[in-house]
Amino acid sequence: MMDFIKNSELIVNFLKNKRPWYFHEIIGINFQTDLDYEGNSKNVLLITFIIKCSQLSDEYVATIKFVDASDVTLNKVTRVPIGDRLIIHDTQQNGWETKQRYHVHDDNGYGEETGFRFIDFYCSAIEAIEIKSFERKITLE
Repeated sequence: MMDFIKNSELIVNFLKNKRPWYFHEIIGINFQTDLDYEGNSKNVLLITFIIKCSQLSDEYVATIKFVDASDVTLNKVTRVPIGDRLIIHDTQQNGWETKQRYHVHDDNGYGEETGFRFIDFYCSAIEAIEIKSFERKITLE
C-alpha cells in the first residue's frame, strides 16, 4: 500500500523503530470540492487513520490526501475498523486508461476482488500529509 502513497516516507520514517505497525481504523473523513469561476472542480478526500504498533500500545494518527476523489461510497458512517485491510489497486497496472489511477477500498472479509465493507472510491493521486502521536480523549461536544 505504501508504494502508491507520495511522501509515504513521512509515515515510514516516523514509525521506523516501531515495527510492525498497521492502519487500524478510520476516525475522520473530509470531502472537499474546490470550484473556479469557469465551472471546473477538483475533489479532495482527506482520511485520518489510527495507526497501531503490534508490539507496543502506542497509537498514532495519520492523515492521507486522495486527489480527484470520485465515486466515493460509504456503506456505514460509524467508526470504520479497517484492521490493515485498506486495498489500493493501480488501475494502470491492469491496462486501464483512466484519469482515476487508483481504486481504493477496504476488504469485506471475502478477498480483495469481492467488494468492500465500509469505504470504496477512485482517485488520481495519494499523498501522506501528517502523522503524530495519538492521545485517546473525547473532545467533541
